[in-house]
Amino acid sequence: MVHLSLQDTEKAGKRQKRTEKPEAPSYPKSAFMKWQNDECIKIKKACPLIKLMAIQALISDKWAKITKSEKDAMNAASKVELAEFKQSPEYLEYLEDLEE
Repeated sequence: MVHLSLQDTEKAGKRQKRTEKPEAPSYPKSAFMKWQNDECIKIKKACPLIKLMAIQALISDKWAKITKSEKDAMNAASKVELAEFKQSPEYLEYLEDLEE
């Protein structure tokens, strides 16, 4: 997840541009994103010439076939990782900097 801030604009009414904050710590990936990356690597090893659109279609089909209990187990592990991240010194320091 990328943390964004709004950049000031000179013209009133102009849409404000979002810029990334380089000092923001990166959030851990969600359970789906981790699983998707692992599956993508497996598919590329098995079929190196396959196109990205085809890989995404295969991954979508596989995700739909995974049972709810398997997804719940992945999501629970991901929530634990997110909770640990939110207690990390880097994240807490970043929050303090935002308040200033």
